[in-house]
Amino acid sequence: MVSDEQAKKKLAELGVNTRRFNSFITVLTTMGLCTEEAKQLFQEEPIKMDEYIIKNHPTQSAEIQSRIEAEIRRKDSKDEKERTMVSYIFDPSKNVKRVAFTFIEFDYFCAFGILLPKIKDLTDRKGKSIGKKQINNPVIITSEGNILEVDSAMQERYKIDFKLIPQRLDLRWSQQSVEAFLQGKSPNIEGKDLFQEIREIYKNSVYFNDERWYTTHALWDIGTYFFMLFKTYPIFELRGLMGTGKTKIMQISSCITLNATDIMVNPSESVLFRETDEKRPTKYIDEAEKLFRIEKGKQVSDSRVEVINSGYTSGASVPRMEKEGERWVTKYYETYSPTMIGSIAGLQGATENRAFVHICVKAPSDDTRGNIEINPHDTRWETLRDKCYLFTMQQWKDVKSIYQNLKPNTSLRNRSFQIWKPLFSIAKSIDEVLYDQVKQFAEELEEMRELDNIPEGSTEYNIIMAVYELLKDGSNPILIKAVAAKLPNDFKPSNKTIAHHLDSFGFREYKVRASEGTCYRITPQIFEIVIRPQFPSLATFLSLSSSQSKSNVIFEEKVQDNEENVAGEQNERTDKTVKDDDRTRTEQGSNSSVG
Repeated sequence: MVSDEQAKKKLAELGVNTRRFNSFITVLTTMGLCTEEAKQLFQEEPIKMDEYIIKNHPTQSAEIQSRIEAEIRRKDSKDEKERTMVSYIFDPSKNVKRVAFTFIEFDYFCAFGILLPKIKDLTDRKGKSIGKKQINNPVIITSEGNILEVDSAMQERYKIDFKLIPQRLDLRWSQQSVEAFLQGKSPNIEGKDLFQEIREIYKNSVYFNDERWYTTHALWDIGTYFFMLFKTYPIFELRGLMGTGKTKIMQISSCITLNATDIMVNPSESVLFRETDEKRPTKYIDEAEKLFRIEKGKQVSDSRVEVINSGYTSGASVPRMEKEGERWVTKYYETYSPTMIGSIAGLQGATENRAFVHICVKAPSDDTRGNIEINPHDTRWETLRDKCYLFTMQQWKDVKSIYQNLKPNTSLRNRSFQIWKPLFSIAKSIDEVLYDQVKQFAEELEEMRELDNIPEGSTEYNIIMAVYELLKDGSNPILIKAVAAKLPNDFKPSNKTIAHHLDSFGFREYKVRASEGTCYRITPQIFEIVIRPQFPSLATFLSLSSSQSKSNVIFEEKVQDNEENVAGEQNERTDKTVKDDDRTRTEQGSNSSVG
């Protein structure tokens, strides 16, 4: 094999391809045809290698040439792969991460991005100084007490890429506090003191009929500084009539929270997703009833609601087609950031399911807090925000660890727990007693929310109330025609509709055929298990269990008679309901306990 530079130079002088010569030696050696004498000959006169093949191995000449060509292709492919691989990254730790500018989490520290005033030297084309100018320069303030100027070298060093750096971003962390933090002179911020200070501001300024809302608002405001550490952050809805203080609550909150927007009324869809993608602000939207409209008797939400809904979850984005030069490309705008919404009529559907709903009420006539005006330029707000920034810098690791390890040791389930988990984490980092209080309040609110899951007067409500009444009367089984008879006179759906709704509630596996018709073998206990997650106020039948045994005996006799009749008629019956009965038990077994 030719490897040293002198041998390669000799081959080049003779006009011999080094790669072909090496492949020639490799093939002959592999086939056992290359003696030491031949190797010496080839190195002295490599140009004669083809003659050697024809002269010494005439019958294998074609095979040898074919193998040489294959060996050359293999080496070319290997070299090309190595050349290609060297420019790619296979170590995940070296990947460049696209991050939001306003808050960045690194492996061992976190950082806030701000626009900090700076004196910039101005030069002419020849590089001569012509003066100075103040600009707002993007910098990163880290939890380790460092300041990093944002440039390509900084982004390369930390393997990050800012998707977008805001051109305009209000400086809500005071310059004096930033300087003290960088000099290591900042005070230690006690979470309990910060929480109490914010809570007292709310309590002294607005009336809440339940004082636990003061706690919730204070924690939500603090949590906006940590929200990028969480997978979700709850929407906060303020619902109430005019004069109940919704706008005032927003004014207070927007003076405290991270990168708060103005209180927006009827913002465009573009404003919502572009502002969020650029700044990750805490958004405030008033008069949110404009987000919903009635069309053909049905409530319809516009496209802005989709943006708000997606803003509840980390990583969510909205795609938009935009023109770049002559091409249309898909751009993804990230929408995750805290949102507070005020409305009279209330949010609907998926938006409501992602929100705390604070029902605001008018203060008593002798309550004077309504006369207090909020001055956003009061220096106390800047002091409060400084404390929030410092508290985040000092406690981000603890809050993140609590959030990641917090178990659902509560009656809250699934999304309900997910909604409250960020506030639970903040509360737990401050005080265990506070955490228990917030958890109890959350459980009470969720129970009230479940009571509203089935609107009174709806089809589902009327049907389930009919079943409720039949169970109270000791009926078992529950015949569909009996349910129909219990319904209001102005509401008479077909038996098929009634059966469909009962199936969707989770009673399908209890559906059977009796001599009187299709019925459901539902006991008070079964009703409680199935209905409790959807309609807790009706799950109160344990006291009726004494009447259950008699009903079951009657039912068993009817089912036995019916089974004998069914056995003789199965070849003729085409009733789809009966066919469904035979196969639904295993298909729908998981539905017996909804939620």
